[in-house]
Amino acid sequence: QGKRSGQITRRREMHVNPEKALCRSVPKLHEGHSSSQTFEDSCFETSYVVKRCPTPAEIGALEVAPDRVHLAMTWIVKTMTTVQSVLSTPPPIQSRMYQELSNGYVHFTNAKKISDVPFPFNYAQILAIILIVFSMMLPVYIAAFTKSYIAGPLLTFVVFHSIT
Repeated sequence: QGKRSGQITRRREMHVNPEKALCRSVPKLHEGHSSSQTFEDSCFETSYVVKRCPTPAEIGALEVAPDRVHLAMTWIVKTMTTVQSVLSTPPPIQSRMYQELSNGYVHFTNAKKISDVPFPFNYAQILAIILIVFSMMLPVYIAAFTKSYIAGPLLTFVVFHSIT
């Protein structure tokens, strides 16, 4: 596997049963795709092609790695680097592949940072109390401000629903 006498050998493709595959990728949109179909249902219609199953050493490395995404990213970049001399794509396109991989990893780490930082419970409670007080005081304020039986309720509805 890899380079043999200047040629790249083709690996045997193995088709994975989509029901056993992890449902992590965005499903392909087929022409007959109905909008009422859920993501999970449409994911099982997608066929996945696995070029090579991970070796036991790679599985072991993934099991003990503290950051599996970084490890997989390193493997992808290493593989791209080793085959770049064989690719017939121009260098600007190749550099764009690295750039898009890097952008994806940056967005993943940003999403991970957001999910790891908990929203403060006390802050959420204060916001709920302030919103309740606002919703109770707004009609009184607008009624005193407008002094109209038509404009008061209408303006209260518009202001309250534009803020909340």
